[in-house]
Amino acid sequence: MKKKTGIISLALLLALTGCAGKGADGNKIDIIAEGSSDSASSNASGEAFADSTNTALYESFLKNEAKVKIGDEKNLGSYFDFTDYQGQEFTLEELVNTIINGYVENEYAGDDFALEKIEYAYIDCGNDGNEELALHIKTPGLDDWNETIVIKEKDGKLETVYSDMAWSRSKLYINKYGFIYGDGSNGAGSHGYDKAFLDAEGKYHFMCYEATECGNPYEELRIRLDDDNPLKEITVYLAIDENHENSEEDYAETENGYKDYICTSKAYIHDDSLYEESGEIYKYLNQNNLLPEGKLVTISEAEKMLAEKENREGLTEEIKNGDPVEWKELEYTFEPVTVEPDNIDDESYLSQVAVDYLDDVSDKFPNYSDVSESTNRDPNSYESLVLFYASEDVKDFKIFTLHVNNIEEMGDSDFVPKYDVTEIYNAPELKRDTPIAIPLSFPSHFPDAGFSYTDEEGNVKKFTIIQSGKDGSLAIYRMEE
Repeated sequence: MKKKTGIISLALLLALTGCAGKGADGNKIDIIAEGSSDSASSNASGEAFADSTNTALYESFLKNEAKVKIGDEKNLGSYFDFTDYQGQEFTLEELVNTIINGYVENEYAGDDFALEKIEYAYIDCGNDGNEELALHIKTPGLDDWNETIVIKEKDGKLETVYSDMAWSRSKLYINKYGFIYGDGSNGAGSHGYDKAFLDAEGKYHFMCYEATECGNPYEELRIRLDDDNPLKEITVYLAIDENHENSEEDYAETENGYKDYICTSKAYIHDDSLYEESGEIYKYLNQNNLLPEGKLVTISEAEKMLAEKENREGLTEEIKNGDPVEWKELEYTFEPVTVEPDNIDDESYLSQVAVDYLDDVSDKFPNYSDVSESTNRDPNSYESLVLFYASEDVKDFKIFTLHVNNIEEMGDSDFVPKYDVTEIYNAPELKRDTPIAIPLSFPSHFPDAGFSYTDEEGNVKKFTIIQSGKDGSLAIYRMEE
């Protein structure tokens, strides 16, 4: 397990203001695309596009020459999004630096923030024969962040029509016809899926958001068909076929981006009699007071609703089952900004308390105190013991757990987590020479715990703790009121 804790500062963003981009002059890429030319281009499968007159403009952007305007539609993202940059124009270099600085602005912690690679592909949204440019901008940081952007030529200028991000516990697929499929963890026992597509005009069509809850005899599937109404959901209970084993075709379909609500490696039984009064699902729900107030929706009825939504939005079988995009790595020559936690010079954003797994650092702190008993928390019931150690003595030290209380809004594009805070430990002070260990678990991709203290100037500082999905290490970042 990696032994590193980091914190990033808003002040660092201010220090970087004005140097987010070096400009396009003299920046060329050595290789643009295999098989491309000024007059024609092909999609990932080698099929020629009917109209490739915009290829030169896309390639000029990839060479860090032309600029792209951030559109005003579907700038999505859990940790970063382009909403605040709508209407602004960027070269590729400036776009990369904006993403990196955006993480700094949001105060997310990590080993560092740097560009790992840029990938690109030409796709055909809506299967009309006209090409769009798709980008992957990978800036790993704490959680393997990977920004996906789709750019379309409009009246001789470039504009983004879609952007969203993937990370270590949230995947994002797009196929050659612009079908988009998201797949992410909502925490232990819960998984979320979202589906959409971009049509020939670059318009975003929301198809559905699906969330599964595992653990009961019958899995609970929540389906939302209205992107503007996150509280309007259909709930379906699913029976698992214990004899089913996923085939290679099952996994291939998942990678293509149209595998429905799989939260286990098992399939679901399509039998409407299970939902009748004499059926197993109905009986179970009735016995456990889980029957809905309205009609009990069957899996067949839910799938019919999904099919009707596809027809209304114009999603065809050809579009949704298109081949995956074949990404090519871009060779660029500009030098994007790199942010390292050690460069932080605003002490108001630094913590005087660090955290790490006890097993990783116990040899360095043999005099630590295990306070598990005082918190009534059995270490055997938790993921691990976490050590808190201070660089200087701090007063009024507290440790608390965090629980997201608005998880039902998770599929909303402007979702912001809200937390219930439960204090589990407090002490008049945390001394530099006496670290403490306490059992904690990190089941979700949100911060699950945090701490606070009062510094020597009387300022109360609060920080959250998050477990990296990339390497399992712990990181902290400033908790705003």
